[in-house]
Amino acid sequence: MAITLHQQGDREQAETLYQHVLKLSPNNADALHFLGVLRHQQGNSLEASTLIGKALVINPSYWSARLNLGNIFKESGRIKEAEREYKKVIQALPKNADAHSNLGVVLRAQRKTQEALEYFKLAIELDGNVYSYHYNLGNAYKELGQNEQALLCYRKVIEIAPNHAEGHLSVGRGLYAIGRIEEATSVYRKWLEKEPDNAVAAHMLAACEGESVPDRCSVDFVIDSFDSFAASFDDVLGRLDYQAPALIADRLERSLPDPDKSLCVLDAGCGTGLCAYALRPYSKQLVGVDLSPKMLARARARKEYDELHAADLLQHMQDHGNTYDLIVSSDTMIYFGDLSDVIQAAAKALKPAGWLTFTLEHVEADLAPGGFRLNPHGRYSHDKQYIETCLRDSGLRLHCNDIECLRTEGKKPVDGMVILAQKQAVM
Repeated sequence: MAITLHQQGDREQAETLYQHVLKLSPNNADALHFLGVLRHQQGNSLEASTLIGKALVINPSYWSARLNLGNIFKESGRIKEAEREYKKVIQALPKNADAHSNLGVVLRAQRKTQEALEYFKLAIELDGNVYSYHYNLGNAYKELGQNEQALLCYRKVIEIAPNHAEGHLSVGRGLYAIGRIEEATSVYRKWLEKEPDNAVAAHMLAACEGESVPDRCSVDFVIDSFDSFAASFDDVLGRLDYQAPALIADRLERSLPDPDKSLCVLDAGCGTGLCAYALRPYSKQLVGVDLSPKMLARARARKEYDELHAADLLQHMQDHGNTYDLIVSSDTMIYFGDLSDVIQAAAKALKPAGWLTFTLEHVEADLAPGGFRLNPHGRYSHDKQYIETCLRDSGLRLHCNDIECLRTEGKKPVDGMVILAQKQAVM
């Protein structure tokens, strides 16, 4: 009954029954296992791994529990431990396709992409009808620069799962990466015809066509995109040599007084919390805001934030005037084209002499009429002069606007700007 309730989404009743079983039978491996799965779903991965570990002491050959333990380790960033558990499952059950695919995922997270590729292929040989196996294989091919092979995998994903958003998005972006923008446009148009209300399809079609370009990404686009990306977000950015949080930390260290936990800090578009460790030493109050609930769940697990809010950063800043000593936005304003409102809102939310730092993708001025453009990959890029005008018009004094490599994409550097500005102090 507990398992049935759990599968139906009634976690509270399922938990009560699992605990009742364990009172009657403390060594019931099934109850320990499934309560562990439930704890992980509730965000308590440490207790989850402890419970499933107990189940495995009772029954070392409980392979589905061992596979779930590997999954919990994988999703908690305990990559080597996850690899160990998956290899144990494969040794005992060499035809377990999930174990092969998941082992590939953790090997790829360790940048052992060629080795990961072979495990993804094995998973598909064992069961070719699981779209995630093809998606993982496509990602590995993409990372190795084998774009045509990656495209074949992504097309297989949407053949098996026609409503798989990441599959459609990956086909479109894969075509864009090799210069086939008209084909990418066709992919997005057909996707939108099948799903007229799909915010991601609509945005990507506008990005490729260059028509009806919005001033910013829609709220639905951001939520849909990042909820689907949350589980793999940190791993993906790690493989892209993502530098934005480190570059922001460097600018703060250069320009602000030594951190003394005295500031009220806003991480605007906090995502999974990659900036949290750099911001915590400055913060007596560290607040994170993001639209994606699943990204916020990852940020919450870091236990660095005093507050986390599922909200639009523009609205949050407009509603919190004269509140923050420091506002940080790492690769979030790239989802805004027109920055005038969001920079004015940041200026309003800052206390006198408060600081604003953020990153953007860079484009040369003569390529960006109006100061920004929406690119076929779906993000906006901006020119330096436009940013400096927005800051000046909002009463912020520019301290630095440096061109830096924010990350790599398709094995090419992505140039961006690291901006630091300050609100005027009250005289």
